[in-house]
Amino acid sequence: MNTVWVRANAVFVYALVVLGAIAFGCAMSTYWLDREPVGVNIKVNDLYHLLPFKRSGFQGERANFTFSMSADFRPVFNWNTRQIFVYVTAEYATKYNTINQVVVWDRVFRTDADKFVGREWEHVWLPEKALNLDNIGCKYLLIDPSDDLRSNDVKLVLSYDIMPISGSIRMFPRQGSDEFAMPKKHTRHRIRLQ
Repeated sequence: MNTVWVRANAVFVYALVVLGAIAFGCAMSTYWLDREPVGVNIKVNDLYHLLPFKRSGFQGERANFTFSMSADFRPVFNWNTRQIFVYVTAEYATKYNTINQVVVWDRVFRTDADKFVGREWEHVWLPEKALNLDNIGCKYLLIDPSDDLRSNDVKLVLSYDIMPISGSIRMFPRQGSDEFAMPKKHTRHRIRLQ
C-alpha cells in the first residue's frame, strides 16, 4: 500500500512539522532579546489651527499642530524583526469619555526600506530616519466629535508595535510623551505651545 502519494504525504507532513518547530524556536528565542529604543523624546512645537469642523452631518472640532521627535529604533531590531510600526497618539478626556485616543502620525520602520520605491511606499522608512525629526506635521488631523478640544489638556504619546517574521505582534505603548493645553477659543493663527 506504499504508493507515491502516501510517501509524498509523509514527506510533506514531516517538512511542515520541522518548519513549524524552527519557526517556534525563532519566535521564542527573541522574547529574551527585547530592547527598548534609545533616546526617546517627543515635544509639541506649534498649533496651526483649532477650528470648528462640519461635514455631511458631522460636527466637531479639528486641530493641527507640529511636534519634534527623536528615537533610535536600531537596537529593537533582531533576526526575527520584520518591521516596527511607530505611531503617535493624542490623548485627552471629555465629558463623554474619560480617555480619547486619536492617532495623528505613524510610520513603518524596516531595515530593508530602500527596496520600497515610489509614492505608495513613502510611509516605510529606515530606522535611522527617526533619530532626529524636527517640526513634523500631523499626518492625520486631531478631530473631536464633541466640541471638547478647546481648553483641554492633550497628551502626545509615542508607542510602537514589533511585527516579527515568526511569532505574535508585541505592543509597547507609552514610550514617550508630552502634554500641552489647547487654547480657549478657535483660532486660525499659529500659536507656540512650548
